[in-house]
Amino acid sequence: MSAVLRAENISYTYNPGIPGSKPAVDGVSLEIGEGEFIAVIGHTGSGKSTLIQHFNGLLRPQKGRVLFDGQDIWAKGYDLRALRFGVGLVFQYPEYQLFEETVYKDIAFGPTNMSLSEQEIHRRVLDAAGFVGAGQYLDSSPFELSGGEKRRVAIAGVLAMEPRVLILDEPAAGLDPRGKKAAFELIKNYHESKGATVIVVSHSMEDVAEYAKRVIVINRGQVFCDGSVPEVFKRARELSDIGLSIPAVTSILLRLKEGCPELNASCYDITSAADAIAAVMKERGAALC
Repeated sequence: MSAVLRAENISYTYNPGIPGSKPAVDGVSLEIGEGEFIAVIGHTGSGKSTLIQHFNGLLRPQKGRVLFDGQDIWAKGYDLRALRFGVGLVFQYPEYQLFEETVYKDIAFGPTNMSLSEQEIHRRVLDAAGFVGAGQYLDSSPFELSGGEKRRVAIAGVLAMEPRVLILDEPAAGLDPRGKKAAFELIKNYHESKGATVIVVSHSMEDVAEYAKRVIVINRGQVFCDGSVPEVFKRARELSDIGLSIPAVTSILLRLKEGCPELNASCYDITSAADAIAAVMKERGAALC
């Protein structure tokens, strides 16, 4: 799998030189493959949001470099504007960035700045609006919509640029369980239908477990671990120790494991947890622990 994005030993400190200042990102090296679905997780203040802002050039590393398609994005003559069309970033609470008179114009803003033809802009707006289920709102003011509807429209504005890499910072923040499910299903469907690389920043381990294929854990500005969902969840107790809220089912299994060392406590959904418990019961030939 070829790397579409690569960070090479990047570091960034806010307000450097002030006594007590610490790097928000500290010597991070990563490769992001074409078509991956990655979750970047970490507790508040871990550096995960600072990290992703390097990927589309919003922040410039004070040390190290970032490459897109093998090119240093801060090299002399590099087109950062084009980069931001190729690496789309959806900020937390993106609905606060809506500003146009109609939903259509808001979604069209990005493609319009790409100097596309009117026909291509129209196609992209309809495609993105249909993808997020906002086709019926195109003539409405975005400020007349509900919070969840605004969120979908804001995401559609980034999708309309058809980025090769889609980055979303806490896309389900502030949504109820139903809205959260809808947001992640939308992202999953986009990933599968477009083949785009997707990077989701989240602190919700349940969502990470259900949707991501690879998990990068950031702690104190550094990569704490990086691997598949099962590989990362094998370290559930360590994740809890660094301030991450692990899924409730994993927490229960860890407590049971204290009396049953052979129990697999790295499960993160009810079905696999039930299978793990059943396996121990079968082996012991008795009630669990």
